[in-house]
Amino acid sequence: MMRMHSSHCFHMWPSHATQIVGSHTQLSEQEVIDISSVLLTPGIHYIKVGSVEQGRLLLSTFLANLNCYHDIAYLGLEPMRQDNKTKYLDVYTVLANNGLLEKPAEALSAFLCTQIYCDFLWVEATDALMSAPWFNELEQSMFELQFDKTIPIIVLSYN
Repeated sequence: MMRMHSSHCFHMWPSHATQIVGSHTQLSEQEVIDISSVLLTPGIHYIKVGSVEQGRLLLSTFLANLNCYHDIAYLGLEPMRQDNKTKYLDVYTVLANNGLLEKPAEALSAFLCTQIYCDFLWVEATDALMSAPWFNELEQSMFELQFDKTIPIIVLSYN
């Protein structure tokens, strides 16, 4: 695992990335410690993985083993299959179902402030999500509401 600067994801927050190279399933002891530390620390953190599926598997596995978060949310354009053990709030679907992707930033910010409660958030930073017209407003709203001061926000980027 190697630390690197990332400038392509969230534009308003400092960016330190943890890169997981390739699609290996066996992590070293130090990688497990580093990832666990990142998942337990409020702020914006970047992890680079091979695919959306690999990122979801990595985070789901760690979150299940850490067992300390109760209201986990994710922001991604691809729906996630969930079972009784994994209940994650799909932020994109909630925003879309409430018509907030086309509304002014103030409505988005008010909704985030009053209706979205989570103690952990991950963002699947696909090209499609990062180029969505509403994404910059969402990022700005999360920045202004200081989400990064209270919860870990993991931004998954892809090879």
